[in-house]
Amino acid sequence: MTEDAGNVKFGFSRLMYVLGFACASLNVIVSPWFFGSWEMWWFWPMSVLVFGAALFSGLGLIAETLRASSLGSAFPIYPHLRVPRTGAAVLLCMALFLAYAGVRVLFPSAPGREMVRMEAERNVLLFLTPFLLSVSLAVCGTRGRLEFLLRAFCANVVLVAAYALLNHYITGDSYILWAPVELSMHYKGRAIGVFYCPNHLCAFMNAGIAVFLANAFTPGGGRTGKALTALAAAFLFWPAFLTLSRGGLASLFSGILAAWLTFAHRGRPPRVRAVCAVISACAVLAACAALFLTDNSLSRRIKEHPLYAEYEAASKAGDGRLWERVSDTFWYRFDRGTYIASALRAWRSNPVWGIGPGQHSNRWAEFAPTDDGSLDPLVFPRLRNDYYHLYEVHSDWTQLLEEYGAAGFVIFLAFGAVLVYGLSRSQAVCVSVSGDGADVPARADLPNAADADPPERQSGHARHRHGRRRHRHEPGKPPSHLAKSTPLAALMCVVVFAVHSLGDFSLQIPAIVWNLTFIISAAFLFSADCGGGKS
Repeated sequence: MTEDAGNVKFGFSRLMYVLGFACASLNVIVSPWFFGSWEMWWFWPMSVLVFGAALFSGLGLIAETLRASSLGSAFPIYPHLRVPRTGAAVLLCMALFLAYAGVRVLFPSAPGREMVRMEAERNVLLFLTPFLLSVSLAVCGTRGRLEFLLRAFCANVVLVAAYALLNHYITGDSYILWAPVELSMHYKGRAIGVFYCPNHLCAFMNAGIAVFLANAFTPGGGRTGKALTALAAAFLFWPAFLTLSRGGLASLFSGILAAWLTFAHRGRPPRVRAVCAVISACAVLAACAALFLTDNSLSRRIKEHPLYAEYEAASKAGDGRLWERVSDTFWYRFDRGTYIASALRAWRSNPVWGIGPGQHSNRWAEFAPTDDGSLDPLVFPRLRNDYYHLYEVHSDWTQLLEEYGAAGFVIFLAFGAVLVYGLSRSQAVCVSVSGDGADVPARADLPNAADADPPERQSGHARHRHGRRRHRHEPGKPPSHLAKSTPLAALMCVVVFAVHSLGDFSLQIPAIVWNLTFIISAAFLFSADCGGGKS
């Protein structure tokens, strides 16, 4: 491959980058349309696309590195990669967790209980494939490609929403794509779209809503574009509401409120921030009042919740044991509470190292019964294991603790903390860049002063070393407004999914994880283009 300043001719490495980005794009766009890639027969082909993206981008990077090295570049890889330090720290933390997961898989679930390998492998792949996808995007994702994929994601989530509405109103959610819905899987009129569960459709809509609202919140950009993205967010809220997902909608409002009060108004005067805080508080109160004071399907479903019903009954009766009754209902009569309790019993059997990746469903029968049974005299436990079989805990955080133990849980929390910090720094960098690019030094991304020479004064290998990066990132010209709003969208998504994962397992759905990974990866890469390569 031959390169000069600002001009990259077609060659082997570029072909590999194109193929790698094509695989990554197909994974992000196509995976939601195959039942979220949850079932094994859809998970594997979508995973192959991730591995293909890693393979092709790696081959391209090796080829470019060898050529740059032959031309005398001291650091041949550096000019191609453009990842801020915080993004590199996030990847390092995830690599540490993956190393721990890989070691944990080598040991049994418990003495005398070998690991079920297929479940363990799939569980580890749920962490490995997002890592590989993010690395691939960092290698082969130019600004133009990433902005293209970001717009494709926006269009895709709108299409999924449109399909969910048509499926709901025309077929009554009798189908998931081409598959008829079994009676046992029917959710009583709740929209399901392309997923098996309404909660997962709501989670996917939440990611899209975060992207659109972040565009509307971020300073700068045209009014027409912001109005259109606000309308798109309202459109996505329609099927999200029809899912009647209590946790999904509660997490959405939590994420919006948290972003509105903290990161959304960076770059605005303090008075504007204060006014926005008051407006957001009033809006939340008005939304809650509208929800509970009107007769709608979501409020009826909330009032049917066993915790709500128990609270209402105890309050009307004036029972002094109100919270005791609510606690008893949560742990013994509410499905999520019983699931979490069984997972905590499993965790206590091996609190440091956990029962092993993916082993929850295989050992559920051991820990589903409560601890109040006895053989002498014969007393059955209050909850037994003959009621149902549980494949997921319906709480990602609890399942993480159960399967990876306190050691893995702490490592993952460290990853989450670094992720939030890095996204916060990335968002600050993007907001600081004006719309015309005046705040971006024309040569901000070059590693030393010698590189500030114009192209005609550089040596041949210097032009080779930095020509591709100028072609990829165009210093002095910031990304689009949609791209600059991506760090805020990623922050909102992190908050939304952290809350939702307290009572559901959306992060066990591969397509949702891959799309979330793309949003987060794009946030770091766009911030590097805005001059945050050292942040």
